Parts: sequence; C-alpha cells; structure tokens
Amino acid sequence: EVFEAGHGREALEVLEEIGKTELMLVDWNMPEMNGYDFVCAVRSDDYCDASFLMMVTTETEMTQVVKALEAGVNEYVMKPFTKEVILEKLNLPLCHKLTEQLASFPQRPILVLTGGDPMKRDDVFDIIWAGVDTGLTVTMTPSATPLVTPQAIEQLKAAGLSRLAVSLDGVDAATHDGIRGVEGSFQQTLQIIREARAVRLPVQINTMVSKRNVEQVDAMAEFIADLDIILWSVFFLVPVGRGVAEQRIAPEQYEEVFERLWHHAETKPYSIKTTEAHHYRRFVLQRGGNPQRGTGELAEHADRVQRAPLGVSDGKGCMFVSHIGQIFPSGFLPIEAGRFPRDSIVEVYQDSPIFKQLRDPDGFGGKCGRCEFRQICGGSRARAYAVMGDYLAAEPDCVYQPAEQDDI
Repeated sequence: EVFEAGHGREALEVLEEIGKTELMLVDWNMPEMNGYDFVCAVRSDDYCDASFLMMVTTETEMTQVVKALEAGVNEYVMKPFTKEVILEKLNLPLCHKLTEQLASFPQRPILVLTGGDPMKRDDVFDIIWAGVDTGLTVTMTPSATPLVTPQAIEQLKAAGLSRLAVSLDGVDAATHDGIRGVEGSFQQTLQIIREARAVRLPVQINTMVSKRNVEQVDAMAEFIADLDIILWSVFFLVPVGRGVAEQRIAPEQYEEVFERLWHHAETKPYSIKTTEAHHYRRFVLQRGGNPQRGTGELAEHADRVQRAPLGVSDGKGCMFVSHIGQIFPSGFLPIEAGRFPRDSIVEVYQDSPIFKQLRDPDGFGGKCGRCEFRQICGGSRARAYAVMGDYLAAEPDCVYQPAEQDDI
C-alpha cells in the first residue's frame, strides 16, 4: 500500500495514522517542512528505526549528501533518475536485511540462491558476500547459460560460495536438452561442472525424475561418478499443469527408483538425497540404513557432505522467499504465509499457522497422519497440495501402508 504527502508535516501526520512503514522516498525541497527536517524527526522516533529512507532530490552538493546521510538517510539519489536506479538502490539493502534475519535463527540455515536464474542479478556476488559475512553457508543453482563464465565461477568462489548446483536430467544431449527445451544445455552444463571443479568449487547435480528419463537412473549414477561431484540430489515431480502431470511416474516406480538409488548410495563416490520424495527415508530405514549416508566403504566420505537434518520437508526446516518477498513453505508449495520485508522471516517460520501445521505430522490426513515414519518422512506436502488441493492430505505417490500400531 502506498501513501503520499505534500510536505514533511503532512507525512508525519500520515505516519502517526498508519504506524510503521517499510520504505520512505523523500524530496529535500518541500514546503512547510523540508526533507532533511522530516528525516531528523523520523529518526528521533525509535519506532521508525527499521524504516528504509531514501532521499530523492536535485540537491547535488556533497555537503548536502553527507548531511542527509548523517541524519539517517539510507540512500541518496540525485535527479534525474530511472526506475532501475531506484530498484538497484533498494535491492541490496533488503538482501542484507534478509541475510541478517536468516543468521538470527537459533541454528543458522543454509542459504540457497535459486530462481529463475540468480546470475541475472548484478548484485549476486554482493549477496553471497553478505550472507557469508553473517555466518551463513551460501550455495547457488544457476541456469546453464553463457552467464556462467569461468570468470563468474571464480568470482563466486572468491565471494565465498560453498557449493554450485546444476541440473542434469539425462546422460546424453538428446534426453537432457529435450527435457529442458534448450539445445546445447547438456554441453553447457558439463562445461560449468568442469570449470567449477577447476577452481575447487564443490558441485552438486540435480536431476528431475520423470517418465522421460526414469529408465536412465542407473546410467546417470554411473555417468556422474566421473564428474567429481559431492552430491546427487534426485528430484521427484510435483505436478503443476496437465503437461507436467503426464510426466509423473507411477507410485510403484518410486520404490523401484529408491532401490536403485540406495544401491548407488552404497557404492558411488558421492552422497545421494531425494527432494519431494521423503518416503525414500522410510525405504532406507526399512533396510537398516541411514538415509543420509551410504553403508559401504565410501560411507565416511559421504557423511562429510553438509546436508539438511533428517526430517526436513516443506515448511519443516525449509522455507522459500521469492524475488518479490513472498514467503512460502518451499519453492514447490506456493502458499503465501507472509511477505518480506513487511514480515520477519524468523517470525513467519516460527509462528505462522501454515508452518506450524506443516511441522505437526500428527495432524496430516489419511495414512500419513498415522504412519510410524511420519516424523522423519511425512510425505511431500507440495505434491499433496498439487494433486489433492490439500497440503495436509496423504502423500499421493507412496504405496506404503502403515502398521496398525505405532512401533516407532
């Protein structure tokens, strides 16, 4: 919501009426009360300490700039200016505020820059640095485009990026490029992997399993074993739209894929995790294994890979903040629980009714709510929402039938 005022006194009256506001754009030259006096008045009120103040003015003397900054202005923009200039001035401070809030969690989370394509942001290196400076582990999933140059990869490493994740959906160009719809994407992805490893930047590969590549699971496991990666993250489809839904594998096929993944987790030189297939954890536990590591001779190596704790799912140890500040339980579950920077991401995660429901598997519907593995699995809340229209409904792609009595 936007409020306008003709001068400083009127603006103070508006503030008194509406209370705290996130952003104020102020002109220096206004009648009755100029912008400088308005800023001084605002900054004298502790309630407005968190508000972002931008002075937009024709005053170009450096003494005036210094005076405004000393009074409490966050940014100073001289006329004439463009919309892009304003957005650039606003974005980075907000990103810093976001990383500071993330770092204030009792246990600092991993920050994953994803998209879209985060490499399209001119300030992406500054955001990484800001996150690292506050003590966060920062990773990124860029698109396989010419933006990811060897020089850019070196800058990412220098800024403090901990891991680069790239999508690889097939063992050949025909499969991968066909799924991605971009010719040359397969070769571009392999080149990014080689260049990242050349500067010793750890690499993760993300693969989306669908009808178009499910028969390549074993071939993929062998193919990427030679790419010097640390983690293979296997995504399972959350159907949004008819075309996507038609590529969803059958529930029985999940168990077949799980069996192959567990086999490779025991033998390959990288760790394996699943995304939106939380029942893989149940599958592994039923076989006496640890879903976060292999059981073969490479188990010690796999255990050193930084991983999310067991039991993380949509809204439970996970949250997503969109480029316009929407706060979702995950990128696959687009239910808005708040809006940054209006809302604190810590408070939304801790207190939002949506997030609280997602962290209480006893309240899940159908078999998920009574399953003995509900605390460490709980099913995909995103898939339940996409298929059933209810994020608390039972996981639609799980064939397991819970025991009659809770044994865990």
